[in-house]
Amino acid sequence: MSTHVNLVNVRPVPGGVRVPSVTITVRNVAYTMPVLAYQVSGSTVVFPGLEGDEPNAIRVRFDRWRVARDCDPWRELPLDFPDMGTAVKAAMEFESTPGVSWDSCDEDLGAWLVGYVERHRARAGGDR
Repeated sequence: MSTHVNLVNVRPVPGGVRVPSVTITVRNVAYTMPVLAYQVSGSTVVFPGLEGDEPNAIRVRFDRWRVARDCDPWRELPLDFPDMGTAVKAAMEFESTPGVSWDSCDEDLGAWLVGYVERHRARAGGDR
């Protein structure tokens, strides 16, 4: 084993701990379970995609990651990233961008994401 990543579902917060959860439906049964997340900094986390995998399973997708704020209210950047490293870099870039934060309106978050995608396409040599 060359790399070990600890995905946790308990994070210390002032006054106690926080256990974020997600609800996934499989065969018409809703399961609420802890989100396995990697803390980037502060309340910003990245986590693998979770989905109901019919007929009897919940699939953890390590090929689809999200960036989120792990506090009330839980808030995600509405874009899937192809791996954990890319999601962490996006989270760090988001946090270091002046004028945008987790408290920004949906339109500002969307504009940041459009700019992020355009910058990374240009770095990669064009459309992908």
